[in-house]
Amino acid sequence: MDSHVTGAPVITGGTLALPLDVIDFLNGLRRLPVGEWSRAAMAAARPADLPQRNRSSATEAAHARLRRVAATQPGLAAQLQLRVTHLVEVARGMIGEDEADAMRRIAFGAALAVAVRPALGEEAFAELHAPFAALIPIADTADVPQEASSAA
Repeated sequence: MDSHVTGAPVITGGTLALPLDVIDFLNGLRRLPVGEWSRAAMAAARPADLPQRNRSSATEAAHARLRRVAATQPGLAAQLQLRVTHLVEVARGMIGEDEADAMRRIAFGAALAVAVRPALGEEAFAELHAPFAALIPIADTADVPQEASSAA
């Protein structure tokens, strides 16, 4: 099974190989100007980040679903957390601590949503990827070629 076609991560030699859409998302973060990433993160920040913001029930449900799905793949979650944290650390000198935390949280949630999209479902995926939808578009799964089922 090709993970780059199906979106499922594959473990090879103890190392997690990420699907192409996840790598594309991380590369999109790397190329994204810090100001744009920060604005996207602050607009989508959780109430703990910005007390005056309220999360919708759809956002809460998407995050709850993501936590359940991610719990089944702790290696994937850990790898993405490290990669996103590294990208935020590069920008840390240009932004404040609260901004950096919001950027990390929002980007990690979106990256993880991209990685587990088939198990997450399209509604939850769209909700979690929304802060980056215009900045780092991800191909619709209908556009991704599916692996042919094996004929008996």
